[in-house]
Amino acid sequence: MSHQPWGNQPPEPWQHEQAYPYEQPYPQAGRQLGPYPQPDPYPQAPGPYPYQAPVTPYGTDGYPAYPGGPFLARARPSVGLGLAVKLFFRNYAVFNGRASRSEYWFATLFNGLVEIAFAIAMVVSGGFAFIQMIDNPDSEFGATLGVGFIAICLLYGLYGLATFVPSLSITVRRLHDSGRSGLLALLMLGTVIPYLSLVFSVVLIVLLAQRPDPTAWQRYDTGRLPAAD
Repeated sequence: MSHQPWGNQPPEPWQHEQAYPYEQPYPQAGRQLGPYPQPDPYPQAPGPYPYQAPVTPYGTDGYPAYPGGPFLARARPSVGLGLAVKLFFRNYAVFNGRASRSEYWFATLFNGLVEIAFAIAMVVSGGFAFIQMIDNPDSEFGATLGVGFIAICLLYGLYGLATFVPSLSITVRRLHDSGRSGLLALLMLGTVIPYLSLVFSVVLIVLLAQRPDPTAWQRYDTGRLPAAD
């Protein structure tokens, strides 16, 4: 009679399995195995339209990027007397773009000092020439002073002609910088009208002393732009 293996039998080797018989034999993506972090199996690809910094119309022509925002990055630089005089003549006939307050007023100061120097020279030479001609009409010194007076007057006239166009252009650019039309520079013509010259002068000075408009570059920075250095 054969004996069947009934009752509690010892487990077979194949019965020593995990508590979860359906465990995957391979690690799944995204699971971390071991003490070291695993790389992201799905890295993010860069977008097709990467951000690009805005390009200012002046490029690198002396317009630094101020921390106040994109509009201030296009502001005309503040300059001293020497650079203002250089820009005054360098931007001789540039009516586009803008001019900062320091750029305008230092150039105006320089022209005013030159005119005062011419005026003093004309008064001195003309006065002494007149005195010499009264005391001694045949005086060679008096004649020389008279010739010098005429020469100074001619030089003053040539300087006025040479600076008329740059004076007009920098006035237009300063008005642009304040956000106003350059046609207001025609107020300069009113400064020679008798009895109204003071009114026109005061109005023009007030306009030219205004703060820069942070959006003026959008309307006036077109065409050939003035140099900044």
